[in-house]
Amino acid sequence: MTRCGSDYGSGHFWRMTNLLSILRNQGLNVYISCDCYPDNFPDNLRPYTSHSPVKAEILIRDMRDSTKDAASLLAAKYRRIISIDDAGYTSLYNKNIDLLPRAEHPIETGYGNFPFVFGYHFSKAINDLHSTPEKDLDLLIYTGFGNNDYPLLSENQSLEIAFFNGSNCYYKGSTLSGSSYYNLLFKSKNFLSHFGLSLYEAYICNCNIFALNPSDYHSKLTDNEKRIPVINLGTFANINKELQSTLKKTILEKTALSMFNLEETKNRINEMQSLFVKLLEIAAN
Repeated sequence: MTRCGSDYGSGHFWRMTNLLSILRNQGLNVYISCDCYPDNFPDNLRPYTSHSPVKAEILIRDMRDSTKDAASLLAAKYRRIISIDDAGYTSLYNKNIDLLPRAEHPIETGYGNFPFVFGYHFSKAINDLHSTPEKDLDLLIYTGFGNNDYPLLSENQSLEIAFFNGSNCYYKGSTLSGSSYYNLLFKSKNFLSHFGLSLYEAYICNCNIFALNPSDYHSKLTDNEKRIPVINLGTFANINKELQSTLKKTILEKTALSMFNLEETKNRINEMQSLFVKLLEIAAN
């Protein structure tokens, strides 16, 4: 059970779509419940979708904002409830698993593999790769809020930059389909976005990661993520020519970066997702 939309983002939804695929491939009878489904939702998983919670022994709820009333309704309906990254009211749930940091406290487990689940399309794009792309793109920017949120960066002619706004990619004066996003990510040396699932996808692809956030809340989440090396540039409100000059200089200095090892990357993703599934199994018993 999760949500998806402009007011909530899509990271929660796509990682639960990936979890749906993983668990169904293990032979489990699993469904996903969401109020809406994007057009690019995989056709092979549509038979296992619902717009309202289905009858089940266990509910996995991936949201940040449980209220007491919502928790009470769910607790009366389900034998066991496992919440993921829920910073709201969770005392009526059986287990809350934090995969992402909270504003109140950081996650500090060091670098390396940790329990995590990536987005569906990212995992599929990685698995579909047969060779490692050359990293020849200076910077990929995933705005998530529209291109205008990153003014002047596109004027840096000394850098080869691509933009992705959630629907389309803009690269070398052309508009590409959204499916081109991961092809650009795999070949990017540097990645700039706000706090969210995309930072972790860039991390696993050996990108230097920069975060520019829409709010102080998202900036705090970025600061509290100690497992991946993110350079936090603050919020959109801090954007000025001096900051952009510093960013450009930093990116130019950070272009010496190795390609990711494809098989090793696939193994790391599978290991991280397997660790998360093990947490679910423990919480379900």
